[in-house]
Amino acid sequence: ANSTADLNVVAQEAQGLVHTITLPPDLVAAILEAYHRLDDNQIVAVRSSGTKPDGPAVPGPAKRSGAGATRSPEAGSARAGIDSGDGDEAAPQSLPDDAITLEELTGASGLDGPAVEQLESYGLLCGRVVGGVVYYDGDALTVARVAAGLARYGVEARHLRLHKLAAEREAGFIEQIVLPLLKQRNPEARQRAYEAVAELTVLGQGLREVLLRTTLREQLGG
Repeated sequence: ANSTADLNVVAQEAQGLVHTITLPPDLVAAILEAYHRLDDNQIVAVRSSGTKPDGPAVPGPAKRSGAGATRSPEAGSARAGIDSGDGDEAAPQSLPDDAITLEELTGASGLDGPAVEQLESYGLLCGRVVGGVVYYDGDALTVARVAAGLARYGVEARHLRLHKLAAEREAGFIEQIVLPLLKQRNPEARQRAYEAVAELTVLGQGLREVLLRTTLREQLGG
């Protein structure tokens, strides 16, 4: 809370440059569903319009088939129990197909337990407790892998808040565009909202990539 990034955000809010937005459940659901509908072709379509940046590749979103992590018998049985109605009745829905345990998450990402706890404490990933066991999805694995890569450069979980804040601001921007469609509350409008969120997300990714590359080139003289 006392990091330089946090102080900068507070200062920007005071100047009216940044506005904290609480997203409604409908928009959160739309963004999550649209994200999971993205495929490699959509991302390539945007990125192919520019020059691919040099440098090491950053791990992309985990594959929904398991993201390279070995599935535990407990994860499979928990999903089956919930789907059949014989599992933990407190769970609101079944576990996703890419659910993995903490042990699998640390093994697949290279992080240890305390490092995962740090990421959770800053809201960068979270797990779900089912039957007394904490499970994580493919997105959590992606975050953990990226965090592990950044840790090699001395980047800690607290430093990654700037990415979370940037994502929240962009989500607020997307909200302003698609919220009128979501308010119509009919299947056709909701489908158009999902499609708009998916396209806006990919376009935003492409723009951020170009702007970051341009800014680094100017700063580093590359």
